[in-house]
Amino acid sequence: YNFNLMTNFLVHIMNCNILHCTATQPNFDNQNTLQYPCLYGDESKESFLIDSIDNPEVFDRVEYYSLLGEDFNVVLNTKDIIDHIKAQLKHEMSALVVLNTKRAVSNLYNGLKNDREIQDWGWEIVYLTTNQCPKHRLEIIQDMKERLAELRKGNHQKKLICVSTKLVEAGVDIDFDLVYRSLAGIDSIIQCGGRCNREGKKISKGRLYILEYEDENLSYLPDLQKQRIAAKAALRMLKREDIAGNKVNIEKACDYYFEKLYANENAAGRYLEFPINNEDTILNLMTTNPNGINNYQIKTGNKPNFILSQSFKTAATNFDLIKEDAISVIVQYNNDELIEQLYNAIECNNYYEIKTNLKKLQPYTVQIRRVNEYENYISKEMEGQILILSREAYDQNIGLTKGDLELLVY
Repeated sequence: YNFNLMTNFLVHIMNCNILHCTATQPNFDNQNTLQYPCLYGDESKESFLIDSIDNPEVFDRVEYYSLLGEDFNVVLNTKDIIDHIKAQLKHEMSALVVLNTKRAVSNLYNGLKNDREIQDWGWEIVYLTTNQCPKHRLEIIQDMKERLAELRKGNHQKKLICVSTKLVEAGVDIDFDLVYRSLAGIDSIIQCGGRCNREGKKISKGRLYILEYEDENLSYLPDLQKQRIAAKAALRMLKREDIAGNKVNIEKACDYYFEKLYANENAAGRYLEFPINNEDTILNLMTTNPNGINNYQIKTGNKPNFILSQSFKTAATNFDLIKEDAISVIVQYNNDELIEQLYNAIECNNYYEIKTNLKKLQPYTVQIRRVNEYENYISKEMEGQILILSREAYDQNIGLTKGDLELLVY
């Protein structure tokens, strides 16, 4: 709602032109379900809304299929997923599996690595999560891009499977034959579709399979649970329209999904107003601020006589779009020389060199949330301002090894 009202202000008060551009455009203008929709266009002015393209076939590179069953209650185990991947890769060369939690990625990765047939065939299995530092991830992604390009040209026959969290969902230029996406929001599924037959060079279309994995624990991810509920509702609406077989009309599903998601959020309360506690929301603080006015009257006995009643500072303090309750640690990954330079600078109290080296080490940092699991593996320097993870707590393939696998999908 804050975004929609800001957009409306810019368009209708400040006379700006706004272009919303994304592969998964939410229907911000849905006046049936949104209390504060985006007001596109103005009857008194010339306006337009692009809702189609002249040559949609250019973007039609992927077909979407459901593995959720007729009643959308089929939950696959590790063996089910591996068997399906092996069957599909008889005719393809690469597959990407995107799951919702780090532990789920770890479980499926280990299942693939330990599968006897996959071992005998010599397939390459790649693990990718934010348990690896940015430098580590970038090296893996770059290597994968080169391998996938060679596979697409037919220069290699060693098949490749990558298991990842949603960090590859958008902004990563990789091109797989197949994609598997654990059920989330329909917009996330479409974004994953952008990693499938991305360059349109496959003879046939790429395929994306939507699934639900039994090893995912979403109890710490309430937003994702809401997205799943809305996504299943959207897929059921498609089924009532007699969409053939397990094939999914993903664009129709996306429209249904956002409508259902917004309707559920409105029914649940003030979520779209960005609640910050049990009593107030960012929307209230940035508009009429009724609680602030009431508190002022109680404290002073007078009504406020100023024009602006917003609580800007309180709103700014409480606005936390991505909640971060983690600590940042430097990991030891092919950076021995840099870490040695940092230790030398600390020993000499050379703050300029410390700052310079910390900047160079930024790509070698990882966010840790379950700090107690790493307490015995962290070296604290400069009174705890600099944290360095010991070598045995970071694996050169999978990154963090001591835990922290469940909480976030990123």
